[in-house]
Formats: sequence, C-alpha cells, structure tokens
Amino acid sequence: MIAAVAFSVLRPAEAVETVRAVLHAPEESSLAQGFGGGHIAVSPDGRRVAFVAMDTLGREQLYVQSLNSLSALPLPGTEGAHYPFWQRTASSSASSPRGR
Repeated sequence: MIAAVAFSVLRPAEAVETVRAVLHAPEESSLAQGFGGGHIAVSPDGRRVAFVAMDTLGREQLYVQSLNSLSALPLPGTEGAHYPFWQRTASSSASSPRGR
C-alpha cells in the first residue's frame, strides 16, 4: 500500500497543452446565442469545435472548425441545428433539434 501511494506521488505530472483559438462566425452570420450562452462543443481530442451560427434571416446551421484553422466549414444537412455535441470517437459531430 505504501508503495502504491509513493508511486502516485512520485510519478511525473502529465504534460498539459494550452490551446487558444478564435472563432469567427461565417460571412453574413453570427454565433447563435441562447439560454446559457453560445452553442459550442469541443471535440474529445481537443482539436476541433462544432458551433451553431445564425444567418441574417435567423436560420441556424452547424459548423466545424479545426483549432489550427481560421475558417469553419458548414456541415450539410444541419439546418436548424441546436446544441452541438461530439461522439466519443471525435470523428463526427451532431446536434439536437431545438426543443429536444
């Protein structure tokens, strides 16, 4: 038991990487705002974000941006998206429709 405690205390701390990024809403759009703030989800691997943007007519769509990029790409078929989330594999994102 003492060996286990000593191991956990003496092992080196894991490296922590700090990432800073700026999200720009797509042209003619703004980041969607709702109850509790914006609708943004960071991927499980920490390399991408999914967010909802609203155009000037109030239509919402899901976008994905790599944190090493300055632009986001719309995901086709996600019109009306709300509350984005990622699956554990981080290979895909989704959102729930408004009200669900």
